[in-house]
Amino acid sequence: MRRAFTLVEALVVVAIIVILAAILFPVFARCRCYARSCLGNQRQIGLAFSQYTQDFDGQLPLVASRSFGWADLLQPYAKSWATWDCPRTPASPPGTTDYFFNGRLTHFPLRRVVLPKKTLLLGEGDDARPSKAELRCLPSIALEDKKSPAWRHDGIAAYLFCDGHAEYINPEDFGAKVKWNPRHLSP
Repeated sequence: MRRAFTLVEALVVVAIIVILAAILFPVFARCRCYARSCLGNQRQIGLAFSQYTQDFDGQLPLVASRSFGWADLLQPYAKSWATWDCPRTPASPPGTTDYFFNGRLTHFPLRRVVLPKKTLLLGEGDDARPSKAELRCLPSIALEDKKSPAWRHDGIAAYLFCDGHAEYINPEDFGAKVKWNPRHLSP
């Protein structure tokens, strides 16, 4: 003899599914936001860096020249100008970007980077007019100030490495996971 679900049992199952969905949808929305935001942009920029280096004998671009910046040099290789802006910030003025380029890599051969999976290529920050000190390392104030771009995405920020991978890093873990100098020999 077959026994069917009663109306009460069916309603209990539906209620459980609705409760689980209500709990999980915000998590999925947050993941989707991260997936579409800076990691995607930085991966696109990483591809632009790769294409640029293929065209210029393996050399990375200059951070800035008198008339152009590194983003201007890479723009022909990127999909659109929106790639240069973090989706969680207001649109930047033309010619600026929400990301910074590691100044130690300016005009450096990409193939000579000793630890490409740990050497920072690009990160969250304002690249409108960086000082010489800011081109050499991420200022400690950026890691301590919770309003800085290093904390932009719910306490973490996106970074692109010389091997082409992008990941979110907590500012407290920054020093242990990231190398600035492309010639750095220790792991």
